[in-house]
Amino acid sequence: MGITNRQGAKGNPAMRLTKDLHRAVHDAKARLRATKGMGRKDYLKRGKDEIRIMYRSMQEVLVENKKDITQNQLRQMRKQAIKFAKKNKCY
Repeated sequence: MGITNRQGAKGNPAMRLTKDLHRAVHDAKARLRATKGMGRKDYLKRGKDEIRIMYRSMQEVLVENKKDITQNQLRQMRKQAIKFAKKNKCY
């Protein structure tokens, strides 16, 4: 796993994960979506809500369970995602 300043698709903040961690984060995200009656491929209309789901899933997998990143690193990534969403008027 690596934390990078490299920007993802069209400037979206990105994080490089191993295949197993990537799968674990997306599985956690799917569980959170299911609690809202959503399927794995369903998305919320507001970017703010999507960021919240991704943050919670990364919190569970990368901070609490695996301890691959710190809480502060996760907060910084969330700030970058919010800044990107606001810039693109989807927050």
